[in-house]
Amino acid sequence: MSSLLKQKPQYGANEASKPRFSLQEPRYVRITDIDEYGLLKNNIGVTAESIENQYILNDNDILFARSGATVGKTYIHKLDNTNYSCFFAGYMIRFVVDETKISPDYVFAYTQLKTYSKWVSSIQRAAGQPNINSEEYKSLKIPIPPQEIQDKIVAKMDDAYAAKKQKELEAQQLLDSIDDYLLGELGIELPEPEENTIKNRIFIRNLREVSGDRFDPDYFQRYFKNLENVILSSSFNVEKMREVTTLIKNGHTPASSEYAEETTLYPIIKAGSYNGDFIALDKVDFTKSQKNLQAKKFDIFILSAAHQAHYVGRSIKYLDSKPIDSTSFVGELICVRVDPNRCHSMYLFSLLKTKLYKDLLNREKTGQTSHIYPKDIQHILVPIPPLEKQIEISEHITAIRNQAKQLQQQAKDDLEKAKQEVEAMILGDD
Repeated sequence: MSSLLKQKPQYGANEASKPRFSLQEPRYVRITDIDEYGLLKNNIGVTAESIENQYILNDNDILFARSGATVGKTYIHKLDNTNYSCFFAGYMIRFVVDETKISPDYVFAYTQLKTYSKWVSSIQRAAGQPNINSEEYKSLKIPIPPQEIQDKIVAKMDDAYAAKKQKELEAQQLLDSIDDYLLGELGIELPEPEENTIKNRIFIRNLREVSGDRFDPDYFQRYFKNLENVILSSSFNVEKMREVTTLIKNGHTPASSEYAEETTLYPIIKAGSYNGDFIALDKVDFTKSQKNLQAKKFDIFILSAAHQAHYVGRSIKYLDSKPIDSTSFVGELICVRVDPNRCHSMYLFSLLKTKLYKDLLNREKTGQTSHIYPKDIQHILVPIPPLEKQIEISEHITAIRNQAKQLQQQAKDDLEKAKQEVEAMILGDD
């Protein structure tokens, strides 16, 4: 690749990141801001205190990740896709290719293929962590087909990414529809948000309402009172969480010496033992001894503590299949075990996944490290329709989730098929 470059490869800035509050602020592009397909994640990202012009990204700049688990990951910057300035971090290397010799989009497309992944695996140095430097990247050999073939390859990949994005959008729209469906079935209509004025931010509470464990104003703001009122307006009987579930928070978090590699020992569910919304048994760890209650089929777990406070209370995981025998769980998880005679587990899980209940759980955070405890959520109100209605709701939501999952898988499969076709165009059918 060295003969295809317009200038020397450049390492990025080594600035500490800070929160980015506005799209008008420059965005600091780091490895973690790029998804598995080489696209910039659709979030606000971060910025930095000091921004030097030499690190500002230009149209068609290609970034290569040089270190860590994502070494080899690439990103091509497009000014048309961002209406703000971007600059790049030190774990990335900028390459600027000569467009009279090769299409930058073709180079990026090539780095999405298995052929490139095999090269990355063969060239990376595992000195502490995988690493590829700029000189090693310059040694990458890229087949250069005629310009018209390059254009066809780029067009095919663009079409595949567009189709993937459309299917994922349809899947997300399905998932977003769950809230309206579920609350509609319960006869709950969310209140319109109040205008953010000083008058609306001032409220009064009776002393008897605040003479419990909490005295912080945010907890008693009118918004949460309105949420509780709409739950009480449900068409069905409303119970407190403690009346239909058992809340368990006595998990054991093992010391590092207690973990084991042998899968014949005791499995333990960690805070990160999931894919999407569900416990993933292939992500369960193993310990040398079992020191707490076993997880049971259909248990729900609420994350009560995390390294990043915004995950607390929002990451609710549902164990929808029988766990490995003797599976336990760590202390950062609250186990919610439903009374099967009163409440259907999938129904409660779906309810807790709605924005309404995410807000109610978020309200219960306490302390600088943002913890949630069982005593904090046992009073949360839950509409309890007859079990037959709960099952009907659960089955409908499961069908929506399965349809969304199918679309997401189709999106991945179609992109993979396009990559295989592109690889055949570059390297031949064999």
